[in-house]
Amino acid sequence: MSGYQVVADELRGHADRLRGVEDQLNQAVDAARQVSLSGSAYGKTCSMLPPMMVFIANAGVASLTEVAGSVAETIAGVRRTAADYDAVEQSNARPFAGGA
Repeated sequence: MSGYQVVADELRGHADRLRGVEDQLNQAVDAARQVSLSGSAYGKTCSMLPPMMVFIANAGVASLTEVAGSVAETIAGVRRTAADYDAVEQSNARPFAGGA
């Protein structure tokens, strides 16, 4: 095979499926932000645990937020790529349609 073929609609379909992933990630971020840990959850003996766990939980929320943002950027990039392929295809087809 000497060439390649891109089906822009399949790229847009992929972006739509990624939107579902992004929605799930955003739900996870929202759920993680709802969780809180009382300073007295483990009593006096283990009172040092909640601050450490909050630190770890905040890092997890930040990571999930970053992943959701990356997926959103990927969606935008895939959609731009599909639009670019469509524009090039239309430009290449124009001379054959009798218009320049």
